[in-house]
Amino acid sequence: MTGFTPNQLEYQQRILASLDLDPGLLDGQQSAWWFNPTNLHSLRLTRLGHKWFRDVANIACYPVSIGDQRILPRQLLQLERLWTAPYYIQTSSKIWVYNETDYVMLQLHGHNLHQYLNNLQLK
Repeated sequence: MTGFTPNQLEYQQRILASLDLDPGLLDGQQSAWWFNPTNLHSLRLTRLGHKWFRDVANIACYPVSIGDQRILPRQLLQLERLWTAPYYIQTSSKIWVYNETDYVMLQLHGHNLHQYLNNLQLK
């Protein structure tokens, strides 16, 4: 991971605080929002987490279709290690990103997630 990356609990607390809700409201409920609640640094969202971030908290997110590529186990591991903001994998060829920089970089890479993640890994 590059620099400081907030973990799942920090994102939850930040979002609840921004909505003037008690940050302790979802204590112990990480499995509702996060796909991998046993790894606090995994920022992959569940369907419910994505819906909450997008619709309730109104956090900007960007859909990226990666065309005929598929998200393979290697890319899943790279996303776990390298991504610094939440993301949601809708299908094996569509991902929603919550970081404008990642969205723009994916656009510049021609929606090629594999190439972008490989380039991030080289840094």
